[in-house]
Amino acid sequence: MHLARKINPRRRPKRKDDKKCTRSDKLEFNRNIMNDFEIDYKRTFQDSHPNIRKIVEWKFFMLDENKDGYISRKEIREFKNLIQNSMNKQRACGRNFFRSNDLNSDRLISKAEWNYYFFGDDEEYQTRNDYTHFGRSSSKI
Repeated sequence: MHLARKINPRRRPKRKDDKKCTRSDKLEFNRNIMNDFEIDYKRTFQDSHPNIRKIVEWKFFMLDENKDGYISRKEIREFKNLIQNSMNKQRACGRNFFRSNDLNSDRLISKAEWNYYFFGDDEEYQTRNDYTHFGRSSSKI
């Protein structure tokens, strides 16, 4: 007698397409996340023409709940779930968001890492000689 494997109904089967965050997916993901940041910022401050750098820094400040200057995995968990669920097409990009931001793999996102992810030009990383350690080559900066 052959017993069938019991399948958990809450777990959907993974497809190869779901696992990868392609370059075009990441660009679209970043555009969507920036639009979400801007909508939240405008809703909070009633500012019709906000500076994009100001918006990104404000979002960092909002996610840094304990105000230690770093965003931990715990602090970003709710935000990560929100972006994963709201952006179905770029689901893999949402899953990798924390890892993509944590350039030095210390399991924390500093303000410099956050700015580098969104702008690629933070002062702390511009002064370093070896950009390849952070996942970008110096020629791209």
